[in-house]
Amino acid sequence: MRPSLVAIVVFASAQIFLATATAESTPCESVKTWLGMVTSKNKNSINKLESAKYAFDANINTKWMDYQGHKGDVWIEYTHPLAVAVTQYSIVSGNDAQDRDPSSWILSGSNDGKYYVELDRRKPKQPLFTERNQKRSFDLDHSSAFKYYKFLFLSVRDNSKKNGLQIAELELHTGKCTKVCCAVTCAETGSCVDGKCVCKAGYSGPDCATKDLLWATFPNRAFVSNPIAKMKLKSLDECKEMCGGKYKKSCAGVSMSKSGECCVHGGKGDMKSSSSGTAHVLVGKNLLSPIKTRLESPRESKVHRIKWDRTGANANKAMPSFSVFRGETVIFEWVDPNSYYGYLTGLGPKEGRGPHGEDRPNHHSITQFPTRDDFVRCDFRGTSNADLVGSYPIVHWVAREPGTYFFGSSFTDANHKDAKGKADPINDCKSEIKVAITVERRM
Repeated sequence: MRPSLVAIVVFASAQIFLATATAESTPCESVKTWLGMVTSKNKNSINKLESAKYAFDANINTKWMDYQGHKGDVWIEYTHPLAVAVTQYSIVSGNDAQDRDPSSWILSGSNDGKYYVELDRRKPKQPLFTERNQKRSFDLDHSSAFKYYKFLFLSVRDNSKKNGLQIAELELHTGKCTKVCCAVTCAETGSCVDGKCVCKAGYSGPDCATKDLLWATFPNRAFVSNPIAKMKLKSLDECKEMCGGKYKKSCAGVSMSKSGECCVHGGKGDMKSSSSGTAHVLVGKNLLSPIKTRLESPRESKVHRIKWDRTGANANKAMPSFSVFRGETVIFEWVDPNSYYGYLTGLGPKEGRGPHGEDRPNHHSITQFPTRDDFVRCDFRGTSNADLVGSYPIVHWVAREPGTYFFGSSFTDANHKDAKGKADPINDCKSEIKVAITVERRM
């Protein structure tokens, strides 16, 4: 061997050794792939904003879409300005259509674009991704430096749908990135502790890549819809697993009877009042309206009745304030000495019942006070017809927004007399026919 050739070989070997040593000792960093060039087997002529370059633009909100990708044998290649030693790479799932997710592939490296070395070959257990825009990382056994990195995708999650291949992002990492625990690589949502992946809150699985289902529990509520499935199970957790597994596409929530019957419910997750039931709502895309809004104000049929006997046990006592959840209905109903006109029965002086009638549940005009001070003083001067909640026979109010609201009966009769004919003027509000209602968000 000539001296010059020996020098070249030694120099090349030193470069590879230096790259390998550097990759294994430096902290994990992402390759700045937006500095390089991207090529692919097929061009996206349908949507240029989903072309191959968007697989390496460091933005998971964009994606690369290959409409022929379901056929397999589809490649995409990244070329870096300088050779880099990649020790780990990541694939981020697209924003929709999980059948387009890659299910098997080969990663190769090259320094001249002609001769390639196979770096990794994968056919992971499916499903690889359990949610959209989810990242999965894969370690490489060696850390030689290459300029060209080519991904050859062999199949997608569901080839039969012929819906193409999509990837939100392909990331390349250098340095010490491995977090292997008992031959399992921990996802970014976990960390390796004493040989096991310890998951962050909301994630589970041996590699911490599975996002836990989020549940909201509503005591004294039952689902409006009939169950789409019933089965005998030992625990509520098993019932929830059925909802998040076999019936995930249509499940809105579950309920569990004391006898162990699991009911899986579909629909919109609407609920109604129940004296003993508990509804467990699956927080997710199956609920048709935004989950934040639904949890703050679920559609329910719960009704609150204000029953107050001003002539009996509750005489001369203030009506207690109470709380309701947003979206629930309040019905005002009380017994007071204002039955002179016989509003509920239709009986009165004209029917020969006498001038005073009997004490019955009575609905006079209920008005909402604009301020707490007006409520305390029973001052209706600041109110208008817009503040009138309702009059007999039905006075009901639906709690729309969180806050505290003040109501009172504005009925007065300065000439009223009692059954013995003595003066007995009436002022409902001054007699504590008024109530404060607090409206709360559920979460």
